[in-house]
Amino acid sequence: MVGVIDTLLGILQMGWLTNFISPPVLTGFTSAAAIIIFCQQLKDLFGIAMPRTNAFYLNIYYTIEGLPQTIWLSFVIGLCSFLALFFLQKWKPIFPWIIIVVVLDTAISFGIHKHTDAVLPYVGSVPQGLPHLFVPGLSSQEFTTVFPTAIIITLVGFLESISISKKYSEQDGYAVRPSQELFALGIANLIGGFFLAYPATGSFSRTAVKYITGSKSQVSALIAGTVVLFTLLFLTPLFYYIPKATLSAVVMTAIIKLVDIDRIILFWKVSPKDWVICMVTLIAGLAADIDIGIGIGIGFSILVVIYESTLPHTAQLGNISPPSSLPNYRNIKRNHNAKLEENMVIARVDSSLYFANSLYVGNKMEKYLEANLKSRPIKFFIIEFLTIHSIDFAGIQMLRNFQEKLKKKKIRLFLSGVKGSVSDVLVRNKLVKEFGEQTFFLTVTEAVTEAKRIIEHELQFPPKEEREIPQVRKPNIFDRCLAMIRGRN
Repeated sequence: MVGVIDTLLGILQMGWLTNFISPPVLTGFTSAAAIIIFCQQLKDLFGIAMPRTNAFYLNIYYTIEGLPQTIWLSFVIGLCSFLALFFLQKWKPIFPWIIIVVVLDTAISFGIHKHTDAVLPYVGSVPQGLPHLFVPGLSSQEFTTVFPTAIIITLVGFLESISISKKYSEQDGYAVRPSQELFALGIANLIGGFFLAYPATGSFSRTAVKYITGSKSQVSALIAGTVVLFTLLFLTPLFYYIPKATLSAVVMTAIIKLVDIDRIILFWKVSPKDWVICMVTLIAGLAADIDIGIGIGIGFSILVVIYESTLPHTAQLGNISPPSSLPNYRNIKRNHNAKLEENMVIARVDSSLYFANSLYVGNKMEKYLEANLKSRPIKFFIIEFLTIHSIDFAGIQMLRNFQEKLKKKKIRLFLSGVKGSVSDVLVRNKLVKEFGEQTFFLTVTEAVTEAKRIIEHELQFPPKEEREIPQVRKPNIFDRCLAMIRGRN
């Protein structure tokens, strides 16, 4: 079932789902997974028995609780193997130190078990041969029961696989094609389903081990598969005496490099928002489970994006160029030498205009207007649309309402740099017809030039003042009596 879903999603090019895995989520997720896997190896390193759990704090607790039962021979071999691999790989990274260390430890383990009574946990018997072919059957009732679980396994497995892929692609500078990865997982799980195999995903520990051994392409997977096949058929007895502590040391050496402390510190210095997302993912992964952690991390990062989009950055602009140069309008808060244009307010919105932020943007425009009206007369309000990539009905209504408020104050609205996609929406909603084509300009400079021309023209030819019409005073009773007396005389 998982293989079928993976394959279908790969064919449908659903790899775009990985766009929701931001670098902070990826760093927090891989760091949490590395810490959990590292702690899971402690039981074999110390040679103590404890329940298997994905909670790192429980692994630490069980380890501390079982310290009195530590098999010190296992600990010494594991610690020496860990230190040897750690320093030797720094000295010559490409050299196959893992094979050498495993072979030496296996020889030591064989000698200990053959010639002494010392206790040293080892791998033991490995089943030999290949699994039998099995054709699965699935009734309608079983399909209904299994399908929701298969969906969850598919998504979680894919997110885990693509996370580790992105981690190493960033280090080595190659591109990852998520849809192809999804399709490959689907084919692998589809074939594995005929042999009752567990659903396959990208493994953190095995990928880390392959990376430190110098694997660069899919050829390494082909060779590894061939060696595993040959081993299952003929070589399983050779793995009998491999110390479990040695295998733990190999995994711990590889996995510790996934805890990216440097990047976490960089997030803190460069973008505290990214640091918070990273730490939320990391803590959720450690406190609950790595699968839950990546879900919480993705959900939290999406909420941050939505929140930021509802409060977009806006700015009032001023001219920073000297009088003899072409105008260059920038944020007056960041450029203290910026000069405001006389009788004008120029504003910029650094976001798309849609229902979630249109009210906020409208309020910001009104605040700019009111703040300027307190200190100087305003005749034009210019909004730069160059950074507005889309607009919906709510954004259009905001512009209509704002223009009506400007009309009441006898202020004209100009829009500059309207993109084609936005212009199409304005035309369809008849806003261009309502505002008039003379309201739209290619650049802020053109809008300012036209506004200055209109202001200068009105100064030269001011509108004629309405003359007061003298009112004819109607005679009152006293006047009528006076007229009658004068008539008699």
